[in-house]
Amino acid sequence: MKINNNIVMHDGNRNLVECLKISALSTYMGVPVHIHATGLRGIGKTTIIRAFKNVLPYIERIKGCCFNCSPEHPVCNIHRGMSKEGIESIGREYISMPFLEISHSAKPGTVAGGIDLKKLIDKDNPEAALLLGTIPRANRGIIFIDEINRLAETSAQITDILLDVMGTKPGRIQIEETGLSDIELPVSISIWAASNPDEEPGHIKDIRKQLSDRFDFEVNVRRPESIEEIKEVICGPSRLYLEDLEHTLRMFSKERAKEPEVSDDIYLLMAKLYKNFDMESIRPIKSILQGAKILSMLEHRNYVTREDVVKIISYMSNIESEYKEKAVQYMKSDSDNMNNKLEGLELPHEGFMSRLTGISKKNAKIKSSTINITLDDAKPLVEIDEDKWVVTGKDLKKIDTQ
Repeated sequence: MKINNNIVMHDGNRNLVECLKISALSTYMGVPVHIHATGLRGIGKTTIIRAFKNVLPYIERIKGCCFNCSPEHPVCNIHRGMSKEGIESIGREYISMPFLEISHSAKPGTVAGGIDLKKLIDKDNPEAALLLGTIPRANRGIIFIDEINRLAETSAQITDILLDVMGTKPGRIQIEETGLSDIELPVSISIWAASNPDEEPGHIKDIRKQLSDRFDFEVNVRRPESIEEIKEVICGPSRLYLEDLEHTLRMFSKERAKEPEVSDDIYLLMAKLYKNFDMESIRPIKSILQGAKILSMLEHRNYVTREDVVKIISYMSNIESEYKEKAVQYMKSDSDNMNNKLEGLELPHEGFMSRLTGISKKNAKIKSSTINITLDDAKPLVEIDEDKWVVTGKDLKKIDTQ
């Protein structure tokens, strides 16, 4: 199934589609990834984001829970502290991951929550009860905000609420209303936003830098460049770029993969990246690692490679282009150095596997008198004399060639 017959994937919007896919699956796993799509008006940013509503994974919740509480980890004021038996008596249900929007006419009370007026004016049993706002109802899902730069300029209160939601993972929301006790709830929500920085009031980082810094990925969406792509956009797609997306996202929710392994080598490399490039915050490093993990899972691997990390860095236009180029070159050059270190190693050698795990140069060969390592599209293959071994996680498994 295609997301939308009018969407044509091309070099200008491919990064956005990939980042949204990564964010959706990371959200399903309980780790929000916030995306900000920028670019000229009319190039399809909002259309692509809204189209994802139809293909998001399914989540399991306590039946009828407006806060979408997981049966294993209920957090709302109704189900928190309830026994397992009590939750099972209510029942479970699967729903499509929530996808809600915050408009520019929204009020803080409708976004966060407030008093339920219907219950308050009930003639038979009036009571002060809580009515959940957009953010609590989107828990474990997605919230989309179009033209977020305008919202940041015109609604300081809603911006402050978003800062609380995006400040930590999971975030938090506090509901304060006269007649009700203050309620604080943890929320696990990915914020997807779009804006055109060339129009008033300008780029979000010039309006509320704190909000701009909360986004994990800022993706610049460009117009199609080639004549063929432009023709396809005008006439409708002839190639079904996105027909497998629904299957990918929803099968992932049914067959949840284990979190992939990140080798000490990659952790060390990311630490060097943070220090050597004098980053202000560690948030980009965490975002890169989380994106790389999801990317490796999408490619059906149980380990993160340098190629995953380099690819994620290339998606991030909130990293200055000059800095991003240097970061990518740094990652690649360090990978070359690692290849050089492997040459001449003899097994068994302490640390051999930790060095080998994560190398991602496709079709690279390192030869010596004792070792020949071939890295293909699947798993690293090691040849020692006439025996062949395949790398699985941290183990070498001999291949029977008889």
